[in-house]
Amino acid sequence: MKTQFLLAALLASSLLACSAEPEAVASSPEVAKPVAIERTSVQVITARDGALNTSRGVSATLNAGTDANVVAEASGRVLKIVKRAGETVNAGEIILQLEAQQISNSLEDARLALASAQVALRSAERQNPEDLRSAQLRVTSSQATLREAIRIEAANQKLYSMGGVSLVDLQNAKSALRTAQTEQDAAVAALARVTRAASEGLESQRIAVAQAQNRVAQLQADVARASVKAPFAGEIAELFVETGEFAAAGTRVLRLVDPSSLRLVFQVPAADADLLKTGSPLRLVFKGRSIAAKVSQDARVPSENRLVRLRGRILPNQNTAGLGIGTAARLEYTLQLAKGVLLPSAALRADGQNYFVYLVKNNIAGRAAVRVLAESTGRVAVTGIPAGATVVYPVPTALEPGAAVSVVK
Repeated sequence: MKTQFLLAALLASSLLACSAEPEAVASSPEVAKPVAIERTSVQVITARDGALNTSRGVSATLNAGTDANVVAEASGRVLKIVKRAGETVNAGEIILQLEAQQISNSLEDARLALASAQVALRSAERQNPEDLRSAQLRVTSSQATLREAIRIEAANQKLYSMGGVSLVDLQNAKSALRTAQTEQDAAVAALARVTRAASEGLESQRIAVAQAQNRVAQLQADVARASVKAPFAGEIAELFVETGEFAAAGTRVLRLVDPSSLRLVFQVPAADADLLKTGSPLRLVFKGRSIAAKVSQDARVPSENRLVRLRGRILPNQNTAGLGIGTAARLEYTLQLAKGVLLPSAALRADGQNYFVYLVKNNIAGRAAVRVLAESTGRVAVTGIPAGATVVYPVPTALEPGAAVSVVK
């Protein structure tokens, strides 16, 4: 009986508790909580203006800036080789001697002919004044005779009118006058002939002497040309003849170079050649040394492999020890590809053929279109955004325009 009463009491208590619970909930209403905004954590960099440069290297060969093939100026057998390949010579120094016996014999004959012409000229110079004096004396004498004949004829003419002389005497005086006049004319003509002959004869002798002198000078030059001399100071790179061989005039007999005028020869792609102008700096790397140089000739003719051949010159006061003609070394140069806003290449995203970056402003990521000017080794130069802009880098894969971001360091 007691057990049944206890169960009934417990059941009544449970029913009372269940009926009271809704009233408690209704009496205390729930408060709304604020919704949290989801932000993407990003890192950023500041865009900077600058020049995008790249360094490149090629192989360069050293050649002589002064390099000449020396030719024989006369024909003949090689009589003697004075200097060999690899030896240095001074300007004007004899390198090899050609046989010149025939020319030497002709030179001796020409000297004898010159001496003979000079003797004939001196003889003519002595003879002509004597002939000239004789002709002048004859003219002077004939003039005196003519004056006397004129006086006698005039006196006889006067006496004849007075009956002092006969007609025969008068005619004789007139005949003497005509004879004196004829003699004077002949003396004057003879003087003119002697004067002209003296002048022409001396001139002819002088011409003969000048011709003989020219012949001697020509043969002397031929003898000198038989000696092949160095046109400038340098080093003999090659000899193309040996003792006893015949060398014709105009054929090359040796190659001479000037080691002090080393030049760099190298090839670069055509695009690089457009940027490497005359005077552009170069660096020759040889045995751990960096040797300053510059472009000396910006040729624009591409070779068969589409590379452009350029030349460079080593700057003064450089350590060129060990460098020589034919030496190969690494040549480095720096190119300025473009000027603009510099960014890492990974900061850019592609949209078809267009590129853009994400800029952060007021904790919002916005998309900004850019134009790529140049790219090199993970960096790009662009336009389209200002220097100082805050650029997202690296770019999260899921980042979208307009996304709220939180900048982290």
